[in-house]
Amino acid sequence: MTVTPELLKQIPMFSDLQEAELVAIMGCFTEASIAAGETIYLEGDAATSACFLIEGELEALKALPGGGAAQVGTIGPGCMIGEMALVAGGTRSATVRAITSSTVLTVSYHFFHAALDQMSVPAFKILRSVIHSLTGRLEELQGRILEQWDCEAYSLPSHASAPESGLPGASPERAQSFNYRPFLPVLPFFASFTESEIDLVAARAKVVELQRGEFLFREGAPVEACYILVHGATENSVIRDRRYQLSICGPGRLCGANAMIRGTSCNSDARIRSAALLLGFDKPAFEGLYLGETTECLKFQNTVSINQLQELKTADNLLTTLVSQNHILEGARNRGPQSPGRLSETTLDI
Repeated sequence: MTVTPELLKQIPMFSDLQEAELVAIMGCFTEASIAAGETIYLEGDAATSACFLIEGELEALKALPGGGAAQVGTIGPGCMIGEMALVAGGTRSATVRAITSSTVLTVSYHFFHAALDQMSVPAFKILRSVIHSLTGRLEELQGRILEQWDCEAYSLPSHASAPESGLPGASPERAQSFNYRPFLPVLPFFASFTESEIDLVAARAKVVELQRGEFLFREGAPVEACYILVHGATENSVIRDRRYQLSICGPGRLCGANAMIRGTSCNSDARIRSAALLLGFDKPAFEGLYLGETTECLKFQNTVSINQLQELKTADNLLTTLVSQNHILEGARNRGPQSPGRLSETTLDI
């Protein structure tokens, strides 16, 4: 079947594309029929494409160290599979297999990045949809991580109220501890930017300096800004019966983008691990860059996608470690102290 704009309109990710934009991109898609039980992607294989499910149902599986696989989710029509591959290539992080007979539309990594390199606005609209999908997956992964830790239900603490005004640490009379501008071109975030484009982005930001132990965000609080970390480090964590560390972010990372993109409250604390200087973007500044169509704006959007992918990989690795540990412990309990043997193939719903 020929890929048409009408077929593409079945995919929610393309809902904000105009008819002419759909016509412009439809040639990059190919349609394929998948039989029930057939594997589409295999964990560890080279990731050279992504696909959109038009009909049917798929499942995602992660290999377990003792053998077998854990089912980490099911996928229904309209969903995208392999968006991480579309952003950064690399290898498959999970196996995807058809539960029922299915139809998919496939787009190659190389074709998509050629469109991004040409600053194709329709391609960047798709990229923003991919980023939104990644932010949703990050929230889902964090929920699963907390389940593996068996954390109690969360209730908003009194200290998690929103800041009274503006960006923390952004007082104009507070002197900067060092001249940060020469460091910006060497940060991973600005790797693809020219000097003039860096200046255009930096002009929208306020300089924020925080000391070790201060909080950039509190879990459950509204997010008023997001930040590029220029110097120092942040620790992302949640407090339940104790503090659980989710990740550590260093220079060149973007903090708070998830909540800004989704319009939600912060889903974890972000505490300064070592004295930090950051570029802070309030909502209007962030939206101007994230939704803009000038060259520096499109490069900003591409870098946001890479940042979200890094966060997703960190969360995915943590979840896989926790699932594996719990699986091994459960197997040991089932065997008992006198029952040696390897783990059998199992499918876990996580």
